[in-house]
Amino acid sequence: MADVHEKTQSHFKMSSNANTEMQITNRKGDRMNVRFDLITDHIKSLSGGLKINAVEVAQQVIRRMVDGITTVELNLLAASAAADYTANHYDYATLAGRLLMYEHGRETEGFAKCYNELKHMFNEDYRRFVDAHMDDITSEIDYSRDMNFQYFGGEAMLSKYAAGNMYFDEDEKKMKKRPRERPQDAYMRVAITVAGEEYAECYDMLSRHLISHATPTMSNSGYKCQQLGSCFLCRTDDSIEGMYGGYSEKYGSYIGMFPDFAQGSKYGGGFGNSVADIRTRHSLVRGTNGTSAGIMPFLRATNEQVLHVDQSGRRKGAQAMYVPAWYGEVDAVIESRNDGGPEHLRARELFTAMWLSDLFMQRVIDDADWTLMDPNVCPGLSDVYGDEFKQLYERYESEGRGLKTIKARTLWFKIIDTAIERGTPYVLFKDHVNRKTNHQNLGTITNSNLCAGKSLDIPDIRYIRSPVRYRQLTQYRAEIVQYCAPDYVSTCNLASLVLPNMVVDGKFDFDLLRRCTHRLVKNIDRIIDINFYAIKSSKRSNLETRPMAIGVQGLHDVFFKLGLPYDCEEAAELDHQIFEVIYHAFLQQSCALAKEKGTYARYEGSPVSKGILQPDMWGVPTPDNERCNWTQLRVDIAKYGIRNSLGVGLMPTATTAHIVDSTESFEPRSSNLGVRRTDNGDFTQVNKYMVRDMEKLGLWNEETKNAIIKNKGSLKGLAILRDVKAPGSSYDMEHVYADAYEIKNKLQVTRMAARGAYVDQTASFNLHMDKPTRWVLNAVLMFAWRSGLKTGMYYLRSKAAHDAVQITVTDDAGAQKKKRISSSGISCDACVL
Repeated sequence: MADVHEKTQSHFKMSSNANTEMQITNRKGDRMNVRFDLITDHIKSLSGGLKINAVEVAQQVIRRMVDGITTVELNLLAASAAADYTANHYDYATLAGRLLMYEHGRETEGFAKCYNELKHMFNEDYRRFVDAHMDDITSEIDYSRDMNFQYFGGEAMLSKYAAGNMYFDEDEKKMKKRPRERPQDAYMRVAITVAGEEYAECYDMLSRHLISHATPTMSNSGYKCQQLGSCFLCRTDDSIEGMYGGYSEKYGSYIGMFPDFAQGSKYGGGFGNSVADIRTRHSLVRGTNGTSAGIMPFLRATNEQVLHVDQSGRRKGAQAMYVPAWYGEVDAVIESRNDGGPEHLRARELFTAMWLSDLFMQRVIDDADWTLMDPNVCPGLSDVYGDEFKQLYERYESEGRGLKTIKARTLWFKIIDTAIERGTPYVLFKDHVNRKTNHQNLGTITNSNLCAGKSLDIPDIRYIRSPVRYRQLTQYRAEIVQYCAPDYVSTCNLASLVLPNMVVDGKFDFDLLRRCTHRLVKNIDRIIDINFYAIKSSKRSNLETRPMAIGVQGLHDVFFKLGLPYDCEEAAELDHQIFEVIYHAFLQQSCALAKEKGTYARYEGSPVSKGILQPDMWGVPTPDNERCNWTQLRVDIAKYGIRNSLGVGLMPTATTAHIVDSTESFEPRSSNLGVRRTDNGDFTQVNKYMVRDMEKLGLWNEETKNAIIKNKGSLKGLAILRDVKAPGSSYDMEHVYADAYEIKNKLQVTRMAARGAYVDQTASFNLHMDKPTRWVLNAVLMFAWRSGLKTGMYYLRSKAAHDAVQITVTDDAGAQKKKRISSSGISCDACVL
């Protein structure tokens, strides 16, 4: 220790132009000499229970210091230095988070002072409640929980969710936020907003990272403009009014995609838009006796609007265009995001999605002809599904109304080839969606969503596993399927359950899962009433149907904690049980709310009102068991109904999963060791469960770490782990820690189908393929369709040699070498839960 101190002091002298000791500036503005031992002691004071080397971190801090550095800058530098060691051990990320939160705690003064400082920003209801309950509120807050954040999560929490003052950064020449809330203050603000008098329970669940609300809810709760919704679903009418805004005689109200998008995007919402009703190129315009310019000029105009009407200056707008396979200009829509080609046929800021019928899929299988049609000549195709669609479509074919006949496989392989190249279009199955929805009494569902709000602002992701290219970062999502119309814009509020924190004493706590689900149902039902609605028709839709989407995060973490491979039978059974309880708990609490407040306005005639629940639509029996009393639930629903038309939807959770340090959604982890790049810097991410198991086996060291890096982040085939069982498990380490690319897609589809019986919305379901080919992707999507999935593919994530970067590893001889890894080729600035 003395040698280290002497070397450090020597470094100070060499670093100073005056050849004197380096100094820091304290909070009072006084300058004082740097003392290495004090820096080390400070790091040690925050490292309780952690396996870290405080001296080594302190040395890194000294190397990076400049003379006159402030105390604030020094603490943040220490946090950054600690984070750089995360690849060595996950505990360094925890230490970095503690250093970050320690400094933020020194710069802030707690809930009461922060509230008074920012009081002008909050709405009257929030202020009235806080003023009346201040003492009780502050007594509930536990600031020690701020020390539970790891570095990346803490950075995101402060920059995205904590309330603060705006200021102009002279160096960067832009407005920035100075966070004034501590994380616990932010959680309390959200809890008060969404739970009202029951804020204490809600705060406890939020701060213990048992539940998480969507980014708009976390960001905007309590503010004067309290826009808490995540997404909008709309359908563009084939008229000037429908596209650009105006009074529609047809609907007897003002409609318009452009004004609706402008208002929704202004307040952070993303849009899923069905454009299947827009007439195709050269179609007759009866009002002027002219012809239509087709879909592309509208998409081009929308593309520019997405850039123009951004989300409060934070990022571009977000919109996905949904088209059916029969649409006359479907080729143009699919190609609209391509890099090459004429610019007047490109709309690269828009996302594309296919809305596919059973009839189309069957014709692909049969290698049969497929007819493209103009909705102006062949009306009503978007308003029917199943046998009705088949009859109407085939009638139009027999009457010769089609624009062009192609082979169904020609279009199918264009979809597949584009997905391999670009990761999209999304693929959803129209008939599965409509046969398995509680919105059947409202009308035919024509599209899904595209959520947007605050993002992680992540230019790229790099994974230490091979040249990996994520064709699309999980920053947008499509898991909401609700009825919408040109005069009936649908919206939805989201939240998720943090599953790994419900593993207690080596067992999954289903009672805790049920309590947390009940809490979220009550929260979101309240959000529907207090939300600010930027689009008038979305308020009518939301109040009449009261939908929600409760999802999950960290499912793979649950399996890690229990020593189970993602693909084993025990994991499959637990997976099934978890989603059964979530759906049952949603219905149970929604029924209780209906008993108290009444059913949603359009309940009568819905499948649930007829006793048909989501498992019934999948043909899955619901016997009573120790977790769920289905018999009693059905009796209660028959008597009281339900308050909310929809309740379970599985979103990606990219933002909140990193804040609470869990894997995203229900997906397998994509790598055991990697680097995530954000605007705030690069953050190493390592599978903490893997590290802990390696430690128990006595195998976690520099050699093992380098072996994993050289093996591209995977444990597969490592000689050091051959036939080595995971601690407390009957499975091998490499099996337990297999990543998404090593788990068969067919198995992932099967597991998604098993969950589907308890998901009344849908899921943002990604496919992971090492080297995707036309025939492999064809087989997986066909299997997804045959399995009854509503979403066949959200994004295709594939590996490709692209944008290689380098990290430092140590070889067997102790020399440092550069290991090439990849970065994401495409980024996307939008919200995720």
